Amino acid sequence: MNNPTRKKTSIYLKLFLITTFVGLLFVTFLSPSTYNLGPFMVELRLQLLDHGLTTVDISPVGEISARTHLPPVKLLIDLESMDLDQLSDIIATAPQEELVEEIESQVYSIIRSFVTKLLVLSVIGGFVGAIIGGFRTPKYLLTGVGFAVLVTGILMAMTFGTYDIMAFENPEFDGALQAFPWMMGVVEDSLRALDDVSAQLQALSENLFTFFQRIEELQGFDFIEGEYQILHISDIHNNPASYDLVDRMVASFGIDMIIDTGDITDYGSPIEAELASEVSRLPVPYVLIPGNHDSPQVIQRLREIDNVYVVEDQAILEILDFKIAGIADPASESTAMEVPSEEVLDDYAKRLAETVEESGEQPDIIGAHHPHIARQLELAPTILTGHTHLPEVEIVENDDPILVSNAGTTGAAGIRGIEAGGDIPYSLVVLHFNADKQPIAADLIKVRHLESGYRVERFVVEEYLR
Repeated sequence: MNNPTRKKTSIYLKLFLITTFVGLLFVTFLSPSTYNLGPFMVELRLQLLDHGLTTVDISPVGEISARTHLPPVKLLIDLESMDLDQLSDIIATAPQEELVEEIESQVYSIIRSFVTKLLVLSVIGGFVGAIIGGFRTPKYLLTGVGFAVLVTGILMAMTFGTYDIMAFENPEFDGALQAFPWMMGVVEDSLRALDDVSAQLQALSENLFTFFQRIEELQGFDFIEGEYQILHISDIHNNPASYDLVDRMVASFGIDMIIDTGDITDYGSPIEAELASEVSRLPVPYVLIPGNHDSPQVIQRLREIDNVYVVEDQAILEILDFKIAGIADPASESTAMEVPSEEVLDDYAKRLAETVEESGEQPDIIGAHHPHIARQLELAPTILTGHTHLPEVEIVENDDPILVSNAGTTGAAGIRGIEAGGDIPYSLVVLHFNADKQPIAADLIKVRHLESGYRVERFVVEEYLR
């Protein structure tokens, strides 16, 4: 090869390398794009020189990945939000074939838009690369742009040409999902079961009401009608059937207020916050004391609902003349879901005691998600807690008796409980109060197997009945 030819080849090779490199940099760092996919808001972005993966980020739960294509390109999909109302409407009204066709059409539209954006970025990157490399004549500028577009186009053609969506049948998990490879199946299986579960729970709550209507006829059970009835629930963990059960209990037993001692969600994600917003349909005040599986996003979403009151540690809430003191679980300040150390729990118990002392008021009810906090504070006649998933009611015989209620798990440990089919009962406590806001009785209700009914235990505070 003679010198002029070698020199020309060297110039074009340098132009190719510079413009391709800069073009791909533009494509990588400026690729993030947000799209509406039906009820979902997703961000799509691209990383080069990576394995042929597609990664779906469900923050803060973790990531699901699959090897879907051949080129060294990683597609990242971030699920930013979901409109549950729109999703429900689509599922309820759209025929399946039309729904699939509509989703396919939207996906193809998103791919075309995304690829077009990447090609435009490669044009800009190729142009900038040529300028940086000192190639400023129209001929070299156009050639540099052509190189960048060609390489980007080939990568995209190979990526989407070899794309295999069925690779997600064998996904890889990361983050919190790494410990739960069953998640892909549990959602589908659990949601299939929810209609049956909800119907059975509603029937059981009606049977319970009938049971209590006839309770005075049963030997060994005193008929007690309180001035106020409060429903204590806890640890729903995303189980939608729980809201149907709670709704029926409210209607059947004349419940005046609901107090939830936390863990209404599993991971505290924004999507779960929308699921938890189902409490808006309950017709009575709903008091939430956040647990370690809740998060700032969940708390903020629930604050926006008219009938919801969030108890933290700033002040004593007064609802229906009840003075309620409580403190959010330390872990609810983030999405970490960690169980705090005893030292941290002791500190929170001290903070709550100081809040009560500084208020100068005697609370009627004290609540905390973790029993380690709640059991340290014998500052009210009624103490509510959760966390352990072990339903329990205890009467502490002091000079002034104290009723301690742990509602267990009103969600039977969540949708995972439905999938596992384990022996975790749905549980809740109906609290009866006299006119002085003192607890006179508590009915601990456990539904262990939907097909076999329920178990009720009554605890009476004799001192407050006099």
